[in-house]
Amino acid sequence: MEFGGKKKRKLAQMKRKKTMEIAWDHEDNGDQWDHVVIDAESKAVISMVCGKRTKENTNELIKDFASRCNDGKPPELFTTDDYWCYEDAFLNVYGGVIPERTGKPGRPRNGYQTEPDMQLR
Repeated sequence: MEFGGKKKRKLAQMKRKKTMEIAWDHEDNGDQWDHVVIDAESKAVISMVCGKRTKENTNELIKDFASRCNDGKPPELFTTDDYWCYEDAFLNVYGGVIPERTGKPGRPRNGYQTEPDMQLR
């Protein structure tokens, strides 16, 4: 009877290990982040995106924040954890495109992007 108990435990461990291996093979498993914008004074959560730490999710967070606050204008101060994607996200959402002057008539081909009037720390 004791032998059967050990065998059952070993079988259960093997099943558990196989289940865990299958679960970790899925691409959504692993590093997951909560990208959160929190108001410094009230501690209210203004915007949140869950998922991998990618440029797309960072852009989605900043776009959502811009749609909810300041009528689409950039905040005076925005603090981050120094993740490199935030600078690009703010430039994409709040920056403007200004065409270069060529001195020729007509619309210029390419413009350049200006930085938003805000502090990013």
